[in-house]
Amino acid sequence: MVTNILNSSASPLVSFDALQIGQKLPPLLAEGLILGTAQFGMPYGITNRHGQVSAHEVNAILVHAQDAGLIMIDTAAGYGTSEETLGLCLSDFPGFGVITKVPSVTSETVAPADVQRIRDSVSRSLDRLRRDKVHGLLAHHGADLLKPGGERIVELLESLKREGTTARLGVSVYDADEIERILKIMRPDIVQVPMNLFDQRLIRSGHIAMLRKEGIEIHGRSAFLQGVLLTDSSELPEYFHRFAGQFALYGKFIREHNLSRLAACLGFMIEQSGVDRIIVGVTTKNELAELLAALPAQSGLPLMNQLASSDTALLDPRQWVFSAKASQARRQ
Repeated sequence: MVTNILNSSASPLVSFDALQIGQKLPPLLAEGLILGTAQFGMPYGITNRHGQVSAHEVNAILVHAQDAGLIMIDTAAGYGTSEETLGLCLSDFPGFGVITKVPSVTSETVAPADVQRIRDSVSRSLDRLRRDKVHGLLAHHGADLLKPGGERIVELLESLKREGTTARLGVSVYDADEIERILKIMRPDIVQVPMNLFDQRLIRSGHIAMLRKEGIEIHGRSAFLQGVLLTDSSELPEYFHRFAGQFALYGKFIREHNLSRLAACLGFMIEQSGVDRIIVGVTTKNELAELLAALPAQSGLPLMNQLASSDTALLDPRQWVFSAKASQARRQ
């Protein structure tokens, strides 16, 4: 669990507020961070002002991540050219484990032809990544496993694990209902969940505790809600104006506790979310340096349960409605 390092009696190896490029994080904390790479293959995130990250900048980000002690990368076949870009760079970084995700099934049922298409896609992912195996292979959309014939995808993932294509198999989910229904048809090694200081639904419902009890590794995505939680509400698209009360509460909280938005988001994920690993995405080396410098140096941040919202129109990016240009940046 990410909180292990903060609850340890050992002193931090470095002072996080003075972390410099080239310095390492404490190992447990570094291993609890996963570098997200959606931005490496497409202009992901509604607050992304840099667009798709160039291969040159990807390499610089990987250098800094490696120097800081990170060991895991998260990508997907559906993240544009992310796998290809990573493949161009990863030969210089053999120590990184890679987690990727299979493409979704667009039909209402999962036929044998869909399973073959997924198997072929996995082969192409390995070719693009220039790896003969990956650390983790996830179903990108848990709902696919729940369609008629979805058990075929489960059988394929289990087969690929037996064959050595992946060390671990898993699924990315959106809500508690998906978790409960999926656990009836498979035993994943990894479950990737939405989690941030606004979205605490799976904590409140007990599903984080349940997954931990089952020994399933939990990866938290959307730690910054596509950058929304790092941006002044006045600079967000008009869609978010309806949540003014929620953002006012958030602003009041960080002012009262003298926290930056970044420190609040990371502190919640590390200390209070219950996840084992946190997926964080950046578009520049300097963004990664800023993120690492904002990691909390010790436990004891104020409880953030008062910031939880139950409004899925805010929490679920699939429900966000923007202009055509902004819509392109929504989660795939």
